[in-house]
Amino acid sequence: MAAWNRLGKAGIAVAMVLVLVVIGLVGFSVTRDRADSLPPLPAVPSATPRDLSTPISVQVIKRIGESACKPGDGGVPGPGNGGDWCYFLDEGFVVTRANLVDLYEDMDGELAVTVRLQPADREPFAAWSAQAVGNQIAIRVADRVLEAPHVETPLSGDSVDFSTLSEAETRDLYRQLWE
Repeated sequence: MAAWNRLGKAGIAVAMVLVLVVIGLVGFSVTRDRADSLPPLPAVPSATPRDLSTPISVQVIKRIGESACKPGDGGVPGPGNGGDWCYFLDEGFVVTRANLVDLYEDMDGELAVTVRLQPADREPFAAWSAQAVGNQIAIRVADRVLEAPHVETPLSGDSVDFSTLSEAETRDLYRQLWE
């Protein structure tokens, strides 16, 4: 009888552990999916792709001067700590056409811009980003660096997203690219 009591208690303990493991895995999966997934891209409208009003250039940063650019030094102005810094860039990938440029709310509820790339540009952009892994890149529009993220993993090539600008800058960028 004592053996059956121990076996019954062990069975209950194993069942409780399994339930906790399943609950933990489901919770981890939901949390991971929320944290790792990008916000869904807006549906692509039936309009035909078109040229961007202003091209987007994505380039690896060679170095950053922590002061404003001087005429003739070959740098591109962009955001710095307390003012403009001067970015010196390698050749990169230029986007001149898009399927869509749209405003959306990112995961933090902030306004962002997504530029949905043409199918012909997606694979070359993904290949370029794979070579840029481990580097800081500049996303440049109209001779100004707007964002300078580090590339940790290759990008999918589906889109270029701007999500660190103020709401006013985001709306201006949308108009600058698409209107």
